[in-house]
Amino acid sequence: MKLGRLLAFILSSAVSCCVCTPVQYSSAEGRKYLLGDVDGDGKVSSLDASAVLAEYAAISGGNAPTFSEVQFRAADITRDGKTDSVDASQILSYYAYLSTGGTLIMEDFLAQPPVTTTAATNSATTTIVTTTTNVTTTLKKSEPPASYDYTLENITKSANVFNQLASNMNNGVLHGSSILLDDCNGEKYWMYGEKEARVALLLLNADETYDSGVLSEVFEDYTDDDIRNGVMYFFHLPTIEEYTDVNLDFNNYALNKDIANYMNNLKNAAQIARETGNCDELNNLFYAFLDDPNSQYLQFNCATSMLTECYGTKIKNHAYRDYLYAGEWELDDLRKTAYEIVKSHINHSIA
Repeated sequence: MKLGRLLAFILSSAVSCCVCTPVQYSSAEGRKYLLGDVDGDGKVSSLDASAVLAEYAAISGGNAPTFSEVQFRAADITRDGKTDSVDASQILSYYAYLSTGGTLIMEDFLAQPPVTTTAATNSATTTIVTTTTNVTTTLKKSEPPASYDYTLENITKSANVFNQLASNMNNGVLHGSSILLDDCNGEKYWMYGEKEARVALLLLNADETYDSGVLSEVFEDYTDDDIRNGVMYFFHLPTIEEYTDVNLDFNNYALNKDIANYMNNLKNAAQIARETGNCDELNNLFYAFLDDPNSQYLQFNCATSMLTECYGTKIKNHAYRDYLYAGEWELDDLRKTAYEIVKSHINHSIA
């Protein structure tokens, strides 16, 4: 698997309008396809965008195209005769729109892409305003029942539970202290991790569906730099492990147990490699992650992809180090992708 396939999810804002029937096109081969449905499963999803990103990365690296004519036509959203990150972004914008109840077909969505959403509530109006430099949200806060248990399962239902679980995770990482690290602008700063851990918790659970208003309340006062610093916090976990006794059980912080188990195994294998120089377990994990088609879900997940590449470039003497170093530039792309995921979730957290 090429490292380009580790890129995932570049999401943006969207709104809903009317109900329409998807348009089916015919290729020169006579096969039917839907615009955006690259994998041919009859729907537009994040996997379609990931497939476009993987194809774009492979072609950019000098490899021959792998898409069939049908796949290419479904992927070329902009109809400019090529597949690239712009097409992937359009697909995921539409997928995010559908995920919030949108009913427009792709063609109508592209013709009238929403920028600002205004939704009436019983007592007020809810508005999202997105700028290029800061995240600004004026949103109704979540109104859950009287109380929720402070368990992982309830982070999608209550901002209070989400914040508490993020605080618990940060205590497991920094133990109430701080660490001097680079921020998103390359400047040194003392990171205490409280705000950053909320971003990390969302990245671990980016595929979950959150109740209206939960995330807008969690991230109410966040700027773009706050989000980017949260991404850096997640990116720096392998570095922090060298300075503090990080003993996280990701089962306590990731609802998807495939993600949790992979993260735990990766952390433990990296620790063994650092302490003993034995990279066998780490090599096995990298091999399964990079080459096993059954790991497709993990490959297309931004959090697992980011830590795989971070551990891979940081731990010495394993068999995949040169391979992962060759794509180290993609860490910037992964960080940008992670930022877009968080920002999109905030923008779509409409009460």
